[in-house]
Formats: sequence, structure tokens, C-alpha cells
Amino acid sequence: MIGLLLSCLARAAAPVEPPPGEAGAGPVAAAVVTPPAPLTPLEVAWPADAPAPADATPVVIDLVLLVDEQGAIEEITVKAGEAPFSDAAVAAVRATRFTPALEGGAPVAVYLPVRLEILPPPVNVDGVVRVGGPGTPIPGLLVTVAGQTVTTDAAGAFAFRGVPPGPHTVTITSLDPAFALDDPRIVVLEGEGVTLALYTKVDAPVIPGVIGTYRRQRDEVVRRTITAEELRTLPGTLGDPLRAISNLPGAVRAPLDAGWLLVRGGDPRDTGVYIDGTRVPLIYHLGGFTSVVHPGLVDRVDFYPGGQSARYGRATAGAVDLVTRPRPETLEVRAGANIVLAGAYAGVPIGEKGAVSAAFRRSYLDGVLNLVPGVTAEQAQIAPRFWDWQLRGDWGDVSALGLGYFDTLDASTADGDRASIQLQTHRLHASWKTTVAGKPLSIKPYFGYELYELTIDVLGREQIQQKNGGGARVELVDEGDGRFGWSAGVDGTFDWVNLAYYQDRGGIVRSARVDSPDAYFDVRIGKDDGVRAIVGARLDTLFVTGHLPRAAPSPRASVVFPIGDNVTLVGDGGLYHQPPPAEMLIGPPEGSTLLLEQSWGGGAGVRYDNGPWQVGVDAYSRSITRITAYEADGSLGQGQGRATGLETMVKYSAAGTSGWVSYAYATSERREQDFEAWVPSSYDQPHSLVGVVAIDLGKGWTLGGRWRFASGFPLRGEDPIEAYDVLLQTTETLDPADGRTQPFHALDAKISKQAKYKRWRLEYYLDIQNVYNRRVAEPVISGVWEAYGTQTYGFGLPTLPILGIEAVIGK
Repeated sequence: MIGLLLSCLARAAAPVEPPPGEAGAGPVAAAVVTPPAPLTPLEVAWPADAPAPADATPVVIDLVLLVDEQGAIEEITVKAGEAPFSDAAVAAVRATRFTPALEGGAPVAVYLPVRLEILPPPVNVDGVVRVGGPGTPIPGLLVTVAGQTVTTDAAGAFAFRGVPPGPHTVTITSLDPAFALDDPRIVVLEGEGVTLALYTKVDAPVIPGVIGTYRRQRDEVVRRTITAEELRTLPGTLGDPLRAISNLPGAVRAPLDAGWLLVRGGDPRDTGVYIDGTRVPLIYHLGGFTSVVHPGLVDRVDFYPGGQSARYGRATAGAVDLVTRPRPETLEVRAGANIVLAGAYAGVPIGEKGAVSAAFRRSYLDGVLNLVPGVTAEQAQIAPRFWDWQLRGDWGDVSALGLGYFDTLDASTADGDRASIQLQTHRLHASWKTTVAGKPLSIKPYFGYELYELTIDVLGREQIQQKNGGGARVELVDEGDGRFGWSAGVDGTFDWVNLAYYQDRGGIVRSARVDSPDAYFDVRIGKDDGVRAIVGARLDTLFVTGHLPRAAPSPRASVVFPIGDNVTLVGDGGLYHQPPPAEMLIGPPEGSTLLLEQSWGGGAGVRYDNGPWQVGVDAYSRSITRITAYEADGSLGQGQGRATGLETMVKYSAAGTSGWVSYAYATSERREQDFEAWVPSSYDQPHSLVGVVAIDLGKGWTLGGRWRFASGFPLRGEDPIEAYDVLLQTTETLDPADGRTQPFHALDAKISKQAKYKRWRLEYYLDIQNVYNRRVAEPVISGVWEAYGTQTYGFGLPTLPILGIEAVIGK
């Protein structure tokens, strides 16, 4: 009913201007637009700190929402209404998921003006005062309950709204001393009536009207967005939306769920990971349990498995951009713990323009495993260890985000040797938004410190890589009039890299400056309700101390072609470059001859969107050249690669039930020279299947499930390979003649409960990972040593029942 009302009003609305000062302001041609609609009833509760009125007159709040192409809320502007009612409306809208707006069958981002009516709480204490019980009613008496006072009417009746549960004294005061009245005691129960109380249930408020809709330009044609609220109940995520990326088409599962991103045939380093557009080393902690940023600071995660715009560079596969939340509108505090980690978040608004947010988390799964009878300290090392911190300040158009994390992962071998990975970074990201000639300009400088330490005892190898430096992104955007728009910028990094490499008591130490000041632009052509194209280019550069400079153009293009109201064709193609690994650039003498790694190709797909159903099919092909690695003869060279694939996804989302099934068939191959045969890459997994479902059981209970299947990883060489199980302290021999490791499949399940109170809510859950305890041998990703032809094998965690709890105040 709500969706029909929104659709009818939007189709009848005349073209309107976006709200003054909003992005995308300008005249909009009249077009048939199916506006967004809430997937669940939009309930706005009466604020607990607002006095309840005597009558049922609602409070009206006017908002303007910016709803993106995925149905997520990006911005909320209050046009009419005062606190605390406007705060309650904003909080309710942020917690609601919408269907995306459709124009010509294609999803579009729109500004959606909405009027909300906040109904007063229902009457839950009432009565009539009469003389002598059922006799004559007495008007004019003052009746007080829980701080509220009313006067009995001509019929002697009184009524109170929103009296909180618990024992209360009903105080009756009369100006006539002839009346001697006792003050009775009553008990108000949640959702129930008592002797002097009647409970009236009020229907949930609805959206009574829409003034109009406003278009905003669409972004890349292959962008998959995840919001924290949508994936809160997904098993295996521990409440972290980033962990769901590997469940989406375009990404395949990393061995041992290690936290590295493997996108469309790429290696871990081939996918760029960003926070608010600034490149960072990792987006997951090692072990993949959670992202490097507390979920309280995450607004959404944009995943580009291919076809990303020119603003994302230095990556030959995909890109992932974690977008942090804007300043909190109200006080919010979150604290939680489970058997893996504990953490807390607080967001405090300061005046009308400022806010401060802070978060911290610490893992301790290794300590928990060490407490299990029969598990030794060595066996407990199978669990990664990490901590992270974030501190953000906002004031008007200026913001600053400090963040850092520290990760350690140890794996023992059958001979008692140790393979160890340590990674840490501490960073400061800033942002300033202004206008130049009426165009939005953003300036985002950053400073960072990164440290990698990798050790493999059996090989006598140790590598320490330290990076100090910074950079900035300066970007100017002209959103145009719906037919033409552009953006241009400079994305520069400037680093001092120190490398220490030791083996068998010998070693080398190297230092160098590694800079990449890259310029880029994108041009958008076409109408939002028709064929639309984005054409762009980036100049990828590399300047290294003592080397000749490198530079290569990276042109890109994408197109959207709507067919009817529900079907859209998409396509993309481009050329992508990235620098070779820093340790290979400045370590061996051959590093000065290495060229920029390169990938070119593209893809095409079709989208079907009809109400709760969304279907997507994508095919892609990539040719990769100049892949930096040590060859079989020990020399440093640049080989070749290719990748092709077909990705499908069927998604369903309606009130009470949501989920998706995705299947991908993909091949990824490598070779050193033109005349050699192609062989599967280290992380080639031809078949990948994921099924996800979440069911609202009512009364705050939610049940979620996830089942995954993936082909085994290739085995190389002729000699038997040993895989060591740290947990069982046993060794399994892998025969390369088998071709691959055993296929992976696992079931995860999660049941959660939300209990809502006046000013806070409590959520507790049981997230059972690897329900039927299937553990297979898989390669260990270090992120560096694989390039040297070194590969170790291990086993993942057993069945892991993760019991967790989180309390949230203010959201």
C-alpha cells in the first residue's frame, strides 16, 4: 500500500528543483519514476524524553532522503520539525531499508521528500472518578501519575499516555475538602492492562505523502553495495558487513578465510582497498574475522569487481571502498564481546556542526582456545591475534580520521618450525570540502606508517618492510544537468620504503622513495532515464629512487542500456596498471627494469529488478601481462595471466525474509613465457556457490544461514606436499597428481535476538561457524612469499560456536 501510494504520487508529480544547497541541484526533466519504498513499516516511536500530550495530535516531521541505487540512505536533511522528534525520525529512517528508485527500469539514486507523522504513545492508564463507586462522576479533580497531571472531565474521566511500566501511585487532588480520597497504588505492566488501566494499541505510523523525487547521477555500472543493517544477521560476519564481500559475485573465498581479497582471477595484492577513497594495506584483519574498522563507524561498503572508474588506481583487479559514517546526529554508544573479540564505539555530537567518534577492539580467540582442555599454547596459535583503534572528529566540512591496527598470525610446521606474519599500520586521514567556481571540491590528505614482518624458520628467511609517507586526493566534480557531468582529480602517494631481507645469516638492506602522483578524469554522457556512458582515463605513474620513471595511460569506459521497465544491460572495458611489489622494486638489482603490471579487458551483464526480486548475470575476460614473480630458474621476471568468468546472483528481499544465491564459474591461469603452456594460478577456483538467507521470526528474533562451496586449490610440482594441522598436530600428505586440494564446503548458522528499551537496545546472538566441522588442507597466504614460489599448507578452524552480546545506546 505504501509503495503504491509513493508510485502514484511520484508519477503525478511535476518536475521540481532539488532542495537548495543539495548536491545535484538543477532543473530535472519530467520522467516516469518509481520512487523508493520501505521494505518494512517505518515506525517512529514517540521520544522517551518528550512529554506525552493529552490528545492524539501527531507531530509532523518533513525530511529529504538521498536514497542510492541500492536502496541505502546516504543523506538525511530535516526540513521541518524540532528535536527530539526530528532526531527520532532520523534514527528510524536510518534503520529502514528501501527498494531503489526505478527510472526506465534502471535503479537510480533519488532525493525523496517524506512527511512522517509521529503519533503520541497510546493511552495505558485511564479511569473515571465517581462518588460512591458507580455513582455520580466528579469533574475537576487533578489526577497525577508518573509526573503527568490531568483534570477529570465532565464525565469524571481521566486518561494518561505512555505511563512507563512499573508500580505507580495515582494521586487524586480535589479543591473541595468534602472529598477525602485515598491515593491508590497500581502496577502498569508492559503490554498489559490492570484494574485502573486500559491498553490501546496504536497502528504503526505510515508515510502519508510524497512531494516529489529528485534524480542524482549513477555511479559505476558494476558496483555492489553492502550496508551494515542489511547484513547484521548474516552468519559468519560477527556483525561486520565487510565479511560478506567474499559471498558476492566477483570475489572468491580466500583459503582458510584468511581475510585477503581474491577478485576475478587476481592475487591478493591486485585488488585496491580504500577507506573513504584513501588506499590502505588491508580491509580485513588476518584471519578474516572482521574488518579493520569498527562497524559503528561503517556507513557502507562499495565493492567493484571490475569496471571501476578512473578514480580507483594502482590495482589490476577490483576495488573495495569502505565509506565511514558521517557525524552522528545523536549520542551513540556501542559495546560488545564474543569469544573472538571485544570492542566498543562512542559517537558524541558537539553542537550543530561537530562530533567526536572513537572505537577500539581486541581479539583473544587464542586465549580462549588455550583454556580448552587438551589444547596447548602451540595449538592455540592457529587463531590470529589483532587489535585496532579509530578516532574521528568532524566540524562542518572538515573531518579527520585516525586509525591503526596490529595483526599477528603464526603457523607451526610438522618439524616444529614457524611461519609468522605481522602487519601493523597507523594512519591519519583528513577531509575538507569546499566549492570552486560553484563546483564541489574535496581535499583529502593522509599520513601513514606501515610495517610488515614475515618469517619462515624452515627456510631461514626473514623480511621486514617499513613504509612511511603520505599523499592526498584532490577532486573537483561537476554533476551536470543530467545529460553531462565530469570529475577530475589527482591521487598522489609519496612513500619512503625501507626493506630488510635476511636469509641464513646473510641479507640486504634497501631504502628508496616510491612516489605515484596520478591524475585522472571521468566524463558522464547521457540521460539518467536512458542510455548512459562513463568515459575516463588515468595516468598511472611510478617514480623510484635510482630508477627511470614509469608512466602508462589507463583508459576506461562503461555503458548502461535500459530495456523496458525492469531490464538493464551493462558493459565495461578498460586498461589497468599497478606497480610491482615494493620489495622487488628496490630489493634485487633487476627491480630497476620492472615495468608497471598491466591488465586489460572488460565485461558485460544484464540486470533484472522487479519488486523484491533482483537478478544479475555478468561475464568477464581479462588479459594480464608483466606479472612480477620469481621464475622457475630463480630469476626475477614478469609473466602473463588470463582470467575469464561467469557470475550469477538471484536476490530476494521482502518483509521478514531476505537472501541470495550466487554462483560463479571462473578460470585463472598463468605462464612465464609466450611459448609455455597455461597452468592454473595459485588461487584458481573454477566453481563457487554461496547461499544466504535471513528470516525475521518476530519479537526481535532472527535466524540466518549460509552455505558455501568452492573448488579446491591447485597443487604444483611432482613431490608430495605436507600440510600440517596445528590443532590436531598431525600431518597430511598431498599428492600433486590429484591436481587440487579437496573442495571446500561449510555451513554457518546464526540466531539473534534484539531487545529494545526506552533509550537503548540489547542484541545477543549465537553464530555457529563450520557447523558440521569440515576442515581441509589449504594454502596459507602470507601476501609476499608466494611471489618467491614458497607455499605452505594448513587447516582452518573447527566448529566454532561464537556467543556474543552487544548493547547500543542512542541508535
